[in-house]
Amino acid sequence: MTKAQPPVSPEEFFRIITPFLNEICPNLPPFAPDEAFKNEVFNKFAAASGLPEDTIPHFVNTGEVLTRCFYPSLPRDLQVSIGVLTAYVFSIDDQCADPEFREQLKPYRSVFLGKSSTNLQYIKGLYSILHDIVSHYEWYAGDMIFKSTMDFVSINIVEAERTGDFMVSPSTKLFPDFLRQKSGIGEAYAFFYFPESDWKLGDYFTLIPDIAGIIEQLNDVLSFYKESVLGNEPGTWIRQTSVCRGISEYEVFQERVDQCLGSIRRLRAACEGNPRLLKTVNEFIKGYPLFHLNAGRYKLDQFGSYDGWVE
Repeated sequence: MTKAQPPVSPEEFFRIITPFLNEICPNLPPFAPDEAFKNEVFNKFAAASGLPEDTIPHFVNTGEVLTRCFYPSLPRDLQVSIGVLTAYVFSIDDQCADPEFREQLKPYRSVFLGKSSTNLQYIKGLYSILHDIVSHYEWYAGDMIFKSTMDFVSINIVEAERTGDFMVSPSTKLFPDFLRQKSGIGEAYAFFYFPESDWKLGDYFTLIPDIAGIIEQLNDVLSFYKESVLGNEPGTWIRQTSVCRGISEYEVFQERVDQCLGSIRRLRAACEGNPRLLKTVNEFIKGYPLFHLNAGRYKLDQFGSYDGWVE
């Protein structure tokens, strides 16, 4: 039996999250708007996706903030392309609730593999932007970027169609991690740090599991306020894990914070003696929280400006 879930207050969340952020990313810089960059992403995503223009700003605003926070050192053209892909990611995440959208999206694999064609601009644009991005990476990294993106697209369709059907229990304790790896698209966003022009696979390959893992772990931590304190979202990793382990969501949240801290400490330790690699890793470790704090999607601005509590 799962314990009754006591409500988690904003104060309890804030009490845990403040020292966590102060350890991993002290002295966070302010996030300065870049309208020119946002407009580039907007125009390219609008042309690629074919979505109604009034729906686009919501996805582009999040996508361009993530890209600029995550990847400040990448070439601008690659940043723009990643911003467009990220707008796709958030549009898929939001629009898969619509059955008609899901049905239109389902043939994407056969289109990607050249087995069929489509008149749907959305799929053609997604393939085109992925093809553009992977041209910047070694072949293996490019394959993993494609695979990770396909995992994400497919699991979003499945989750939207089968919400509530995944009956987890202590006997299915591996399922939450399996599902999270599919939905987190962490591999793609980990490989993005290492374009072929600057890195060889051997320079960074052993770090990919931790970077990809932190992408999932830290998102679970910083999304908890929106998903479980303010909201009651089903199917989150924290909720499924609490069922599998028979403990409260708050206890799982605390453990996820500790797990994420351990991953970050280990990742930094792996870069000791390699200043160039450590610089890239620290850009990631600072950039990911910076994104969550500046993207309205996560509601963390309800605690006020982060420069008042992340020191």
